[in-house]
Amino acid sequence: MQKVQDWRWSSLWIRENGTSAQNELLSDWPVEKPSAYLEWVNTLDRSEEENLEKIRYSIKRGRPFGKDDWIKKIAESFGLISTLTQRRRPKKGA
Repeated sequence: MQKVQDWRWSSLWIRENGTSAQNELLSDWPVEKPSAYLEWVNTLDRSEEENLEKIRYSIKRGRPFGKDDWIKKIAESFGLISTLTQRRRPKKGA
């Protein structure tokens, strides 16, 4: 199985294998890096349709992706609360 950090064009590859100049292009983590991050990122089931839809929605809305309590915490920290609600048209006459 190929590992995520083996994909040369990813930020994870740069963090693990890149030069110091390449690493300077990356921002610091906004939160503490999970201790088992490499294991987690390599075991996430990307074929699961539900996760794929959640990822697409997160990208489309510019909202954090993860577990619900973490999403709320990060959204509050970075002023992204508006990304947690679904967009709706205003009601007629409002």
